[in-house]
Amino acid sequence: LIYTHHHMFSSMFLLFGHLTHPLLLVQVFGADLDETVLFSENRIKTMQINQLKPGTYHNVFRSLGQVDIIIDDGLHSFGANLNTVVHGLPFLRGGGWLIVEDIKKTKVVMGAWKVADALLSTDQTLERYFIDCGEEKSASQMYAIRKKVA
Repeated sequence: LIYTHHHMFSSMFLLFGHLTHPLLLVQVFGADLDETVLFSENRIKTMQINQLKPGTYHNVFRSLGQVDIIIDDGLHSFGANLNTVVHGLPFLRGGGWLIVEDIKKTKVVMGAWKVADALLSTDQTLERYFIDCGEEKSASQMYAIRKKVA
């Protein structure tokens, strides 16, 4: 699992840091721009990434190889999120998920995501989902991509 987050990996640690059941043991990799928050502990290792510089994705994913889950909860800008999708999908294992969190439901942002979704729809190995995260007009959405098993 690779997880981008900008709040010192707090939710990543809460979600995955204390899993002890043998069937739930996972190796978690986090990525952040701020080098001062990076750490390695037990099954969690963090690395530096700049979501606005595509080359940093290559460095991170090349060192990891294929992953099962990618969660982008980082910069929350369309460009940064699109970089995660474009550069993360080649390293996503069949059956794996790529999830982009906290997509603002504004006309401009959703318009950009609809274009990206239309382009991704041409890849028959991908299932794509927009998921509402609240009923208010100002609520956000998640975008989830599942790579089918070949």
